[in-house]
Amino acid sequence: MIKILIADDDRIKTGNIVRAISDACKQDDIEIITVADAFSAKKNMLQAQYDILILDIYLPNRHGDDPAIENSL
Repeated sequence: MIKILIADDDRIKTGNIVRAISDACKQDDIEIITVADAFSAKKNMLQAQYDILILDIYLPNRHGDDPAIENSL
C-alpha cells in the first residue's frame, strides 16, 4: 500500500490531484490523505509514515490564516 499526503489549500487543485492519482492506480493500492494547512501536514507526518508528500509551496500555517511561503519550508 502506498500512503500519500497532499497538503494544499486549493480544494479544486487537490481534487484534481486525487483524481489523477486514483485514475493511475488501483484504489486498493493507495491511501490518500488531504490537508489544507501546514500545521495539519506536520501533525499527520508525525503520526504516520507517508511514501509520498505533495506539498503546495504557499500554504497557510493554520486553517483561516493567510498563506505564506515560510509555512512550507
